[in-house]
Amino acid sequence: MEVDPPATAAAGAAPATAGADGATAADPMQGSHRWELHNFSQLPNQKQYSAQFLVGGYFWRILIFPKGNNSDHLSVYLDASDSDTQAYGWSRYASFTLTVVSQFKGKDVKKDSGHQFNARESDWGFTQFLPTNELMDPDNGFLHNDTLVVFAEVHVQKSNPHLYDSYKETGHVGLKNQGATCYMNSLLQTLYHLHHFRKAVYHMPTAETEEASKSIPLALQSLFYKLQYGDTSVATKELTASFGWDTYDSFMQHDVQELNRVLCEKLEEKMKSTVVENTIQKLFEGSVVNYIECINVNYKSERKETYMDLQLDVKGCKDVYASFDKYVEVERLDGENKYQAGDEHGLQDARKGVLFEKLPPVLELQLKRFEYDFHRDTMVKINDRYEFPERLDLDVGNRKYFSPSSDRSQRNVYLLHSVLVHSGGVHGGHYYAYIRPTIEGDAWFKFDDERVTKETTQKATVEQFGGSDDDNYNHNHNNNNNNFTPPAHGGFRLAKFSNAYMLVYVRESDKDEILCNVDKEDILPHVRERLQREQEEKEKRRKEKQEAHLYTIIKVAMDRDIKAQIGTGFEDRTAAALAAGGGSNDMSADVSPGANNNSSRAIVSNPTTPASHTNEYFDLVDHEKVRHFRVQKQMTFNDFKQMVEKEMSIPVECQRYWMWAKRQNQTYRPSRPLTHEEESMAVALIRDSGTPRHEKTASGDLKLFLETPALVFGNSLHKGLPPPMREPLHTIVHDVANKRMEHLLFFKLYDPYTEMCTYVGRAFAHRDRPMSDLLPALWTFAGYPHGTPLLLFEEVKYEPVMIEEITLTQTLSEAQLEDGDIICYQRVPEVSTEETAASAGGAEVVMRDAAALSDGAAAADGHPRYDTVVKFLEYVRNRQIVRFLPLDSATQRSNDISIQSPAKDGENDDSLYIELSRNSRYDDVTAALAHRLGENVNPQHIRLTQYNAYSSTPKPAPMKYQGIDKLMDMLTHYHQISDRLYYEVLDIPLPLMESLKTLKVSYHDDKTAETSTHTVRLKKDKCIGDVLGALADQLSKGVGSPGAGAPKPKAEPATPAAEAPAPAPAPAPAPAATAATTATAIAPVSVTRPLRMLEVFYSKLYKVFKSTEKIGEINDQYWSLRAEQIPEEEEHILQNMGGMMINVYHLQTNSDKGSNAAGAARATKDEAADDAASAGAGAAPATEGQFRGQPFNNFGDPFLLAIAPHEKVASVKARIQQKLKVDDAEFAKWRLVAVSMSKGEYLRDEDVLYTRFEGKRDHPQQWEVYLALEHEDKTPGRHRHHTGARAFSHEKPIKIH
Repeated sequence: MEVDPPATAAAGAAPATAGADGATAADPMQGSHRWELHNFSQLPNQKQYSAQFLVGGYFWRILIFPKGNNSDHLSVYLDASDSDTQAYGWSRYASFTLTVVSQFKGKDVKKDSGHQFNARESDWGFTQFLPTNELMDPDNGFLHNDTLVVFAEVHVQKSNPHLYDSYKETGHVGLKNQGATCYMNSLLQTLYHLHHFRKAVYHMPTAETEEASKSIPLALQSLFYKLQYGDTSVATKELTASFGWDTYDSFMQHDVQELNRVLCEKLEEKMKSTVVENTIQKLFEGSVVNYIECINVNYKSERKETYMDLQLDVKGCKDVYASFDKYVEVERLDGENKYQAGDEHGLQDARKGVLFEKLPPVLELQLKRFEYDFHRDTMVKINDRYEFPERLDLDVGNRKYFSPSSDRSQRNVYLLHSVLVHSGGVHGGHYYAYIRPTIEGDAWFKFDDERVTKETTQKATVEQFGGSDDDNYNHNHNNNNNNFTPPAHGGFRLAKFSNAYMLVYVRESDKDEILCNVDKEDILPHVRERLQREQEEKEKRRKEKQEAHLYTIIKVAMDRDIKAQIGTGFEDRTAAALAAGGGSNDMSADVSPGANNNSSRAIVSNPTTPASHTNEYFDLVDHEKVRHFRVQKQMTFNDFKQMVEKEMSIPVECQRYWMWAKRQNQTYRPSRPLTHEEESMAVALIRDSGTPRHEKTASGDLKLFLETPALVFGNSLHKGLPPPMREPLHTIVHDVANKRMEHLLFFKLYDPYTEMCTYVGRAFAHRDRPMSDLLPALWTFAGYPHGTPLLLFEEVKYEPVMIEEITLTQTLSEAQLEDGDIICYQRVPEVSTEETAASAGGAEVVMRDAAALSDGAAAADGHPRYDTVVKFLEYVRNRQIVRFLPLDSATQRSNDISIQSPAKDGENDDSLYIELSRNSRYDDVTAALAHRLGENVNPQHIRLTQYNAYSSTPKPAPMKYQGIDKLMDMLTHYHQISDRLYYEVLDIPLPLMESLKTLKVSYHDDKTAETSTHTVRLKKDKCIGDVLGALADQLSKGVGSPGAGAPKPKAEPATPAAEAPAPAPAPAPAPAATAATTATAIAPVSVTRPLRMLEVFYSKLYKVFKSTEKIGEINDQYWSLRAEQIPEEEEHILQNMGGMMINVYHLQTNSDKGSNAAGAARATKDEAADDAASAGAGAAPATEGQFRGQPFNNFGDPFLLAIAPHEKVASVKARIQQKLKVDDAEFAKWRLVAVSMSKGEYLRDEDVLYTRFEGKRDHPQQWEVYLALEHEDKTPGRHRHHTGARAFSHEKPIKIH
């Protein structure tokens, strides 16, 4: 079926004059209409409408295009004919059938459709209803006696069957998805329906002054309240904002298990020292006992752990019970994996396992649907069938899952409460939840983001077991379930990618407490009142939106608004930037109650906002910050004036209103006063008929300037009306043709010594009189003595700035002045007028510290920076406050540079705020920064780095010297403009540094440990040999920084406080491209052997540099450069024994012996001791000669090793142990693996290592051919490999700040 959008796009509508029979007399929800179009062949190709007919309380009509709507077909539509008279936001759904009747052949053409009719789509139907040639064919009978018959049947429905209302259908509401937050929504719905948890959240203390976007407890209280008492889906942006998340986090899908752990830990922290302390532990925390029990001696070790959720295996397990069996499965420690039972018993055969000490009231089972596939070297999803019961009895088998010390009086029978489902694969998918709020019966609901639906028990449980369609069908068929539909896929097994991922059970004996009653009395009063106000305001906005078509907004600007806005704001916002560290600050508008105001005014840190300059000094007023009146469209303007008199105490006779007009130069000025005729009209008619097209606004608001008799710039304006206001309005002079002879002008005064340009007044001026007639008024406005010489300028526009000088002898007509024009004036400066005019075009902007903006001393040495308003406004238009942050503060301090911090007291902020011009060149910017840093800083020694607005970090590469022309371009990053730049102070000029190559090299000793790091700077045409020579010189002189493997200094005895010397400044770390360290920071190293340099990346050796290789193309930004002395033993093996060089890497063990404890287990104090004891003689070794599976996770410092042709593995092992200084007990656990292109084989001591690498050293990827030392990574702080790997490889960890 072909259904087309509205036909209203076609032009050329014509009234329907064709004949039609009457409309339906009654008003049923269903009705029909027959329309006969006579003289069809003579109808023009314009819209033709039938007569109206009534169905379902609405008027309809048929619409056709006789010769097609831009097609060679008859076009037929159904039209809502009463569209223009319906209320704002109207909508109705109707299904309909349109028929072109075959009048004697009986071959009617019939098409049906359904549509949600609204103001934008008031007609709907078929553009290609019937081909024109078939219509005109007399054999088809559509035209008889040149008459066409069209028949319409309409069925009006109260609601669109396709528009689902979750609240009406289920009594529950959903959560809005921000992009990829379905995992969070499913978890939040689950936690919300645990009533005890919800009540605890309501009881968390919050302050009245807190903001939900900055308080996790308040955001959760708000969200739960809206879920409980709202009737529409709830947004989660406040909650994610309280987490400290940004838009990037909202579009990054995470693991629901991880979010559950992180959120509960954060709430546990927030609940401390409150009335709901320990609620998380009480609901979710259980405990297990890890034990190792010797078989032949009486020795047993136990360790208790707590957990918040349990991770159960899915692979190889039929159901939950099978997973629990596997969870408590006993592991036997014997052979080479015996248990070390202390000095008394030594190595013993033992049993190792875990038993439950206590289960929590709410049992969260995390199903391990994702695991690492060692053969495929990737994460995979396990979609196997996995059953879970509605009633889970964990006391089965005589409490086989519990330790003997557990509480036997506690029955552990659980009822299924929630099933969280993941649909998709390892690289992403969708989360939703099935929840049974009452925990009994079949009242299951599916919470899928915004949509909530009622579901059957079958859908919520059995169909979420996973497996294939055949598995589910066979299971139900065998159990005589005839309600399950057999699969229809032609015999293929179709895997189900939607399956349970997390199960939530509630203990049967605790269900009344967990699902307790929660009502409004449980919510803190101030939270309840706040949320009720929000709901009321939301309802008010909804109602106003529905009634918006009946109202209009009148925005009235007055003299006091212009006075308050012109010349103010910049310094205030600068002070705010200094106080807040450059953050944003919104300035709300003064609006009347009920006014729709969504405006905000950005501070200088966002220079993209035009209003930040427009309404400081340019133009007249920001209409979003003036008084707003919401009035009915049918109110007469005279009635509106009465309203103004009542609310603002301005008599009607003292009110004259001017329309605003947007000029071609994009300025906005009062253009004409309203006429008496307009004031007697309805407000809507003034806007629609009385306003020229160019004066209408897109929003439909009516913008006016209110002229009053007196100018009073004080708080008393329009309040307690002063006597001058009772004077009549100025009578505007007209000529004989009733054309106005006077124009309304506005005046701004500029003072070059205070750098202030302020609004001072307005006046009427005769168009044929010279400008000098205005001088008395201007002197009075400014408070100047009469006779003071003045300069006058017209403010033409601000984009770009155009200010034109006006002579006093010119008339208004000669100066081309009209209503609403702005005159800026000032005293005549000390320099001559000719010099002023000559310099008016392109004045340079003088830069200054932003911190000095509020000191009021704009003039230096008695001379103003900008002696004319032209220069000043040019400066204002382009000025920019820049926040400079040190890229490395320690570097600046080590060079004895005093950093003045404008931050608030008590804050540690090294930012500098400097006022610059957007057009400042690179050298101008560095000169201003150097001046601020101090006299000992050379501007050419400053290097700048741009700010990445998306990551909120510096860009990885600094700017080239003069590489970016203007400041505005420096502050721009992919169309995002900021106010930040980072800086460094170098020890040599930046142009010279850019001609050099700076390399950071780490030096490793004969044990492969990094003992020092060095920065070497040479010309780009130098070779590696030159780098090694410079490095040898630094080593011998002890110049460098201690490396990660440097010996730790001995602790000095504590010095009494009274005798302690003042702390010396810390030595500066040498950044990637700054000067080499000049102070002796390491012990001198004797370089007795030749040096070589290696390229290292992710613990692999990729390259050995030749001494003749040029350094210009070396990339040390991502690759590490390492230098070492060539061992004497290596030269002997290579030269005298014909040996070869091989790469040796450290390799993490592949043992998958993770603890049986839960994923979120918390160890007790005895954990470390028990771990050491349970290690015994180490994990059971792989059999030598066997192949090693993936993955190959390298770590640590790789190294080169020379091997002799007939040398056996045992000899190589001894040399490696000697080189690395590893003790015998530890080295006994190490295994040697020969690895070639991710294929590894364990080596035997009698193997000849040379034969494993012979012929492979010339491989194109020779770094993937190496000898691996497989052992446990014991590097402090390194994250260990664990079985609970992240489900999605592209995820970053969840953080809640």
